[in-house]
Amino acid sequence: MGRALAEKGRPVKKGRLKTVARKAVLFAVGMSILYLVAVQALHWARFRMIETGALGRGELKKTYSAEGIIIRDETVIISPADGELVMLVEEGARVRAGDSVAEIKTAGADPGVPVLSALVRAARTGVVSLRVDGLEGVLKPGQTDIFDAARLPESTPRIIGDGGPRQIKCSKGQPVLKIIDNLSPLVICIRVPGGLPPEASKKGGLVSIVREGRETGGRIVEAGSYDGGTQLVLEALNYPADFLNIRKVSMQLVGERVSGFIVSSASLAARDGRQGLYLMARDEVKWVPVNVEGAVGDRSAVSGSDLAPGARYVTNPRWLIFAGD
Repeated sequence: MGRALAEKGRPVKKGRLKTVARKAVLFAVGMSILYLVAVQALHWARFRMIETGALGRGELKKTYSAEGIIIRDETVIISPADGELVMLVEEGARVRAGDSVAEIKTAGADPGVPVLSALVRAARTGVVSLRVDGLEGVLKPGQTDIFDAARLPESTPRIIGDGGPRQIKCSKGQPVLKIIDNLSPLVICIRVPGGLPPEASKKGGLVSIVREGRETGGRIVEAGSYDGGTQLVLEALNYPADFLNIRKVSMQLVGERVSGFIVSSASLAARDGRQGLYLMARDEVKWVPVNVEGAVGDRSAVSGSDLAPGARYVTNPRWLIFAGD
């Protein structure tokens, strides 16, 4: 009787084992699917969090604030009589020596007496300017005491040609205009508080001036120091037209230049003591070594054999490191 019961119970036990096995297989398959889904989700999230930029070549400039005094080869013309100065040419016009540039109109002494006039002629060839400031005879190109002379405070121009009335009252002997030789180099005496790097302030070297987004160059003819700063005398051949009309100028001097692919310094990631970038290749990220040519502010210029214009690079590599790259 007992043997029969035992034989009848065997199929029941085998059925339970098969059920447990099926559940185990299903569980394993489910966990595998969940794992794959989790991996794909992490992979998707990882790339969603990555920020990229396009590589491009460029140049970084490290600039230094400076103040300058412009010194020109200019000749002042005085009024030959009391009266009103009437310009015959526009300010900024280039004239030849002997050309009539203005006339002085004087009222008659008695009513009914006709107005008299005296012509004002250009004493030399050059550009006409009404911006007489009294420093024309004090500041001259080539003078030996140019550093001391340039320390003089800027005077207020006596006459300013600003597009206003063309008739200006004047007195006999008063400086009314000047003729500037615009074909000769300008001299600019510059002071840089805090100083320039030695390699950027050598006599005979070239330096770039940046003002209002425009860049011009000059050759250093004198270099010195003052109160912890650098003092330069530049000779400028090509310069903006407004340099003929102003005396004191604020500017930026370019002290250093570096070229290469311009990236944010935060994009650099170190490995084994070398700096590098993470490049995007389809759906993969690859770290490549780079040479850092220099940095200005929060940007760096880099080079490397693996870099090419337009290639995408990771701008937030800290996320990759956090994600376990």
